[in-house]
Amino acid sequence: MVAQEILTNSTIIDLVKVGLDDEIITAKIKSSYNQFSTDTDSLLKLKASGVSNLVISSMLAAASNPNLVYSDPNDILAPHSGGIYYLEGEKLKKLEYTAYTGGKSSGRLLQNMTYGLTQTKNKLVLGGANSRQHFSGLSELYFYAETSDQSSFSGYDIASPNSFVLVKLDKTSNTRELEIGSANIIASNVGINGDQTVQFDFDEIAAGIYRVYFSEALAPGEYAFLHAAYLSVYVSSGMSSVGGQNRAFDFSIE
Repeated sequence: MVAQEILTNSTIIDLVKVGLDDEIITAKIKSSYNQFSTDTDSLLKLKASGVSNLVISSMLAAASNPNLVYSDPNDILAPHSGGIYYLEGEKLKKLEYTAYTGGKSSGRLLQNMTYGLTQTKNKLVLGGANSRQHFSGLSELYFYAETSDQSSFSGYDIASPNSFVLVKLDKTSNTRELEIGSANIIASNVGINGDQTVQFDFDEIAAGIYRVYFSEALAPGEYAFLHAAYLSVYVSSGMSSVGGQNRAFDFSIE
């Protein structure tokens, strides 16, 4: 596919005028991006310009194929593969995710020494002391609630950004951690410490597209968006992998 060439109605009319066969034009349509107008007036103009029914049919099919319809990759309101995005200058970039790999229990030895009275703490762990994605400040992000197999949200049930929780991670020399439960012989608690959750607001700016923003500037540190439902499954399953859904959309604020 020629990524830089974008076919329009005018392009097709020009190809017809120079006498190219329908087979050549339809092959071109199937192998190029397009920005076809297919409203009634546009179809009438195509027909009046000598464009055949076969070519018009190919144009209609291409205009409804998301893999062929051109959209500006930096247009916030254009469709994008599901995930979390941010603006870097005028470029829209995707926030990549890191898999959180297995839990970590602390205090186990002391608990054994105190016959189970001392609490152990269960922690979600991300490798590395810092995220690979750094920001000097971050005022807003963009969520695209699309969950196809190729998207960052594949396998998730997403109604809105409310499907996620934003947390501030504890940093060690080589990991980032989140306490997700504690237990002793008497009782157990499951859940995220309220001090580690970060509030955010959002607006739906187009169908399935949300602007996420913060009422207060994020303090320096390590952060991650976690899918709340799968985090719950992860904890209840004994901190074992949940079919590749244990994703942390992590970033650092400097």
